[in-house]
Amino acid sequence: MQEIHHLYQKWGGKLVCSDYLVIGQPKTTPAFRFGVDLKEGGLFLKDMTGKALPYYLREGIYIVTAQADLALFDIEECYQEFTYVVDILRP
Repeated sequence: MQEIHHLYQKWGGKLVCSDYLVIGQPKTTPAFRFGVDLKEGGLFLKDMTGKALPYYLREGIYIVTAQADLALFDIEECYQEFTYVVDILRP
C-alpha cells in the first residue's frame, strides 16, 4: 500500500483520512453537511440537526466514512479513497 501513496508523500502530503466510494443503493438519503476532522483523521458527516451520518451522495457515488457502514448498502462496486493535504505554498 505504501507505493500507492508515494507520490503524495513525495510532495509532502499527509494522509488525513480514508473513506469508501460505493455504487449501490442506501436505505435513506438525508440532507447533510461535511468536513474533515484533522484531529480524528476522517471525514465527518452530519444531518441538519447535528446527528452523525454514515454516508453521502457525490456525483452518483456514495461516500461512506466507516467500513462497518458498508453493510447499509447493496454494493455493486466499492473503492477505498484516501485524502491527502499538501501545502502548495511550501517553498
